[in-house]
Amino acid sequence: MASRAMHTDVVSDQSTEGFLLAYQRFTALRGHPKKLWSDPGKNFVGARPALKELYLFLDQLGKSELENEASKHGTEWSWKIHPADSPHRDGAAEAAVRAVKRALQNLGGEGLFTWSEFQTFLFMAANLEQH
Repeated sequence: MASRAMHTDVVSDQSTEGFLLAYQRFTALRGHPKKLWSDPGKNFVGARPALKELYLFLDQLGKSELENEASKHGTEWSWKIHPADSPHRDGAAEAAVRAVKRALQNLGGEGLFTWSEFQTFLFMAANLEQH
């Protein structure tokens, strides 16, 4: 049986650093995902080497211990990037983006939010979509 969930977050910009900070927040809340899939955005592609460096560093600290702990939760580090010319391969994510946009419109957003208000709206939109 397959299932999926949606996680939304606010980032300060579309930089590699912005993505890495959002990824750290995601893993702090949800744990490490089994696999990462993304579009070929510069922020995602740019973060790839930094994340690989992080995992290499962690491997040096105790590879077998980390692998054993990760395998308890079915975790496998893999990051696949969809080709730029094939958005159809990322249909589930594109549908999720449309659903969040629709939910934000239905929640009555006027377009000018504080950071905190926007983050709250995103959380509410993701919650609506998952029910």
